[in-house]
Amino acid sequence: MNETVDAAEDLTPAGDGERLHISGLLVGFVSGLPQLVFPMVAAIFGVRKADNPVLIPIVIAVVLLFSLFFRWLAWLRFQYFVGEHDIRVEKGILNRTARSIPYERIQDVSIEQKPLARMMGLGEVKFETGGGDGDDAKLSFVTLEEANRLRAL
Repeated sequence: MNETVDAAEDLTPAGDGERLHISGLLVGFVSGLPQLVFPMVAAIFGVRKADNPVLIPIVIAVVLLFSLFFRWLAWLRFQYFVGEHDIRVEKGILNRTARSIPYERIQDVSIEQKPLARMMGLGEVKFETGGGDGDDAKLSFVTLEEANRLRAL
């Protein structure tokens, strides 16, 4: 019975998790602007029949603010925990997901820096276990010091 309690304690992160760097909000927002072209064009076409040209910049500002707000919510709800035996990633606004990756299963840890993130001193850490397709966990926009610390871990 004692072993069951110990195993449950390993799964529950102790204390607060770590967050991605706050500058990642700006980098993610700027790099996501091309995805907002269609919503902005649709909003502009919807408003242009109102015969009020002042509404167009207002609609563009509202679309941009909504995008920034939801990026902030996603940042707020994303946490990672570096445990003794694993790395745990929890994310999601409406649908919360938690992923635990034991250290012994990690086969590759890569650090990627896109141009804007490089200018801000940020990187993206990808953990791969080799058991599935693609990355098993990704920490976008952590400082390079943190990225190198996670790779060394």
